[in-house]
Amino acid sequence: MNTAKNIVITGFMGTGKSTVAEIVARKLNRPLVDMDREIETRAGFSIPQIFRREGEAAFRDLERQLTHELALRHGLVIATGGGALVDANSREMMSQHGIVICLKASKADIRARIGLQSENQNRPLAADWEAHFDARRGAYAQIHHQIMTSGRTPADIAADILALANDALYVRTPDGGGYPIHIGGGLLRRIAADPEAAGLTGHVAVVTNETVAPLYGETLAAGLPKANLIVVRDGEAHKNLDTVREIYDELLSLGADRRTTLLALGGGVIGDMAGYAAATYMRGIPLVQVPTTLLSMVDSSVGGKVGVDLPQGKNLIGAFKQPRRVIIDTEVLASLPELQWRCGMAEVIKHGLIARPALLEPDLWQPEEAAYLARQAVQVKIDIVEVDPYENGVRAHLNLGHTFGHAIEKATNYAVPHGEAVAIGTMKAALLSRNLGFIDDHLVGQIQKTLWQIGLPTDIALDPFRWYAAMSTDKKWQSGTSRLVVLKGLGEAAVVEGLPRDDIIAVL
Repeated sequence: MNTAKNIVITGFMGTGKSTVAEIVARKLNRPLVDMDREIETRAGFSIPQIFRREGEAAFRDLERQLTHELALRHGLVIATGGGALVDANSREMMSQHGIVICLKASKADIRARIGLQSENQNRPLAADWEAHFDARRGAYAQIHHQIMTSGRTPADIAADILALANDALYVRTPDGGGYPIHIGGGLLRRIAADPEAAGLTGHVAVVTNETVAPLYGETLAAGLPKANLIVVRDGEAHKNLDTVREIYDELLSLGADRRTTLLALGGGVIGDMAGYAAATYMRGIPLVQVPTTLLSMVDSSVGGKVGVDLPQGKNLIGAFKQPRRVIIDTEVLASLPELQWRCGMAEVIKHGLIARPALLEPDLWQPEEAAYLARQAVQVKIDIVEVDPYENGVRAHLNLGHTFGHAIEKATNYAVPHGEAVAIGTMKAALLSRNLGFIDDHLVGQIQKTLWQIGLPTDIALDPFRWYAAMSTDKKWQSGTSRLVVLKGLGEAAVVEGLPRDDIIAVL
């Protein structure tokens, strides 16, 4: 007996529900039910005939009956009619028993797709479609999984749906769409075996560094149907506009256009820098993030922030560029140096301190727990960036320890790895939180012990005034006013502004 959840594809007319559902059903070898066709078969009339003979209310009754019947079955791919899940009860029924995905498109695309008279004959509501589009907007917004179809192929949209069917995490983005995050072992091998499932059948530019290229980059590029490899120098010192220009030059020499997908394969430096190139090359090309370090898996690959450094400070040039998907292959962590594992754990601990204290459990801090650890830590970031995608509020909490840490990196010319700098910064943020009366010495000691257990530093011999001067150029400070993230308790962060200089230097 098939007990798999139904995959329900809904959305407004012209968003490609039937076409995409056919691809998904074929890929999964599941039965496909197109609700409009099923109603026509059962009624013995076409939908326009049902509307003319019995009216829209009668059609909606048939639609509701079929919705409730299908919701109780299993293992189906269901393409609904555009109005089937506008009804709250029908929407709830389908959601309880399946994965519901709403396909979206811009009004301009809808107009183009339903504009032909021959197509309108099968769409009774097409003549007044704009009014229906506006009326249904609120109901569609209640569906958690939203996929924007504008400018995308049916195969690419189906790949996102397949990711959800395989229990991928999903991030909702400000444009009303979203992207999947795949987490598991052996995903790089699966990309080569089935590029279509990852939406990588077209031209792909794999951007990586000198370290990752021989480990994974060359094999990945060779396994894709049409891919080129762009290799840049390794390290934060090269995360600048000079290197970005090298990427632009390579993309131009390869004939990359707006349909080319840029795949960022590497740690946080590659993800940030290649992501910035994707955001700006030809005013934006598709981006896929494939992080290869624990740090980039749980932090920088998710949320859409990309950028490069200037001599004056870190990430002062940047953009918001949402990826098409994030692919986290935890098997690559086997080749990760011990230092880089520890650096990644600094971000995991930060996520635990601000939102999910369960991540502070030492039994989870083992490489064999990487998939579970990454999934839990990534969920923290998803929960925050969905609420505050542009860092106007709670997203700033993800910067716990980072203003202190970025200043360490700048003052030492990046001799201190990012994760170690964040660990020290987290400790300083804890001390500041205590001095402000938010937490007690016991929690400060607990944080210090946790960082030590992982093998991370909690202090550095750096002149406090030099340190403070480096902090004052951080992009998170506003109009010369300090802006720091503190802890008000375990799992509770806050932003404090305008602290006197002496209060900050006291913890440095």
